[in-house]
Amino acid sequence: MMQSAPLGASPIAFAFGYLGAEYCGSQIQPQSPTIQGELERALFELDWFDPQMNGRHVALCSRTDAGVNVRMNVGCVIVDTELWGQVGEEGFVNALNGRLPADIVVWAAALATSDFFPRNAISRTYRYRLQACQDWNCEVDITEFGVWCKLFEGTLDFTNFCRREQDRSNICEVLHCIPWTETGPEGEQILLGFEIRAHSFVWNVVRRIASALCLLATGKAVPSQIETALAEPAVGVDFGLSTACWLTLRLIQYASLEFDTLLSDRANSAPSAQSHSIATRAGAEGRVLQIWQAAVQREQEVELLTEWAELLNRF
Repeated sequence: MMQSAPLGASPIAFAFGYLGAEYCGSQIQPQSPTIQGELERALFELDWFDPQMNGRHVALCSRTDAGVNVRMNVGCVIVDTELWGQVGEEGFVNALNGRLPADIVVWAAALATSDFFPRNAISRTYRYRLQACQDWNCEVDITEFGVWCKLFEGTLDFTNFCRREQDRSNICEVLHCIPWTETGPEGEQILLGFEIRAHSFVWNVVRRIASALCLLATGKAVPSQIETALAEPAVGVDFGLSTACWLTLRLIQYASLEFDTLLSDRANSAPSAQSHSIATRAGAEGRVLQIWQAAVQREQEVELLTEWAELLNRF
């Protein structure tokens, strides 16, 4: 937990994104590259991070596993008020980016309220690209898929769909879980995966929901099994855990910050999350599927990098 800003110091909230392939997740780990570790290293080099003011580590909104891409996460660091007055948002962003690897990009910063804590977000939104999973059924009906997604909406106990943590509730309120689609070259709707938004998430829940949806799409599970697993959390059932590389943390919303509106403003001008050139799998399997997956992974990375470049262009 961050400490309150002392007299003469101010909490600075900053929005950033990253490509997760080269990192062992977001949280600090000894002897392993992590997002939090890189941010703290850069802030230390700038002499902008004081553990006595900030607590043991730079606070982050959402933790992510190794391999997960993030379009938007939010951190907070307490700095000297006079320093912020001198550098402002542009100076803060440019200085951090000058010391971070190219696959971590800080794209906004703002003076936060004295009680700001980044984990206290209104909502978090993820997307998972099921289309790129090894065992995905490309012929699944989008309408039926939407019905399956709705099974996960509402205030539910996700004990059977998460990595359990001691002394933490597994109950989440999912605000929406909907199909993620794009329009193909002939006007057809192509199902890419799903989008899910909640106030907060328990560990691994999106990847486990993704695995369950894959099982439904291939006929290896039926909706009643999902309903029972949610209604009877004490009866253990395991629907599997999908790979991290097709998961992206897309958006975080706060009552007191407007970082999310910067992304919304660019929604129409930024490239879509999918390139029309490789929109479908077209029955790919074996080595062809592996090559297609590699292309889609690069596609995801290019989309994020291009959008961050557009965001930095406003300075």
